[in-house]
Amino acid sequence: MPRRRHTSFRPDRDARLVRHIKEMYDDACQVCGARVETMDSHYSEAAHIRGLGGPHLGPDQLSNLLCLCPNHHIEFDRFAIYIEEDWTVRRNSTGVVEYELKLHADHVIEQDHIRYHRALCGHR
Repeated sequence: MPRRRHTSFRPDRDARLVRHIKEMYDDACQVCGARVETMDSHYSEAAHIRGLGGPHLGPDQLSNLLCLCPNHHIEFDRFAIYIEEDWTVRRNSTGVVEYELKLHADHVIEQDHIRYHRALCGHR
């Protein structure tokens, strides 16, 4: 298969923060609690609440990160789900509460980032 060179610029993420959030939650999704099993470990994704880079300009900080399974990461990034100030997770299309966000005692999430994401979902 032919290949072509591709060059792009994207925000530089802090790999230590990614490892830290995944270790903090033991690779369990903060939304559903699922741990995706792999052959020799578990898999999770570090999701920024307020996206890095333009137009969102979110910070690469623990207070702007969630540990999510791949399904909930996509749903969060594509605004299918959002988080209320009381940490309930709602389905955007119906408003139905589906989960309560799991929180580690050492993980302080900045409410401004949650409000920003919720506003992008059409909710103030």
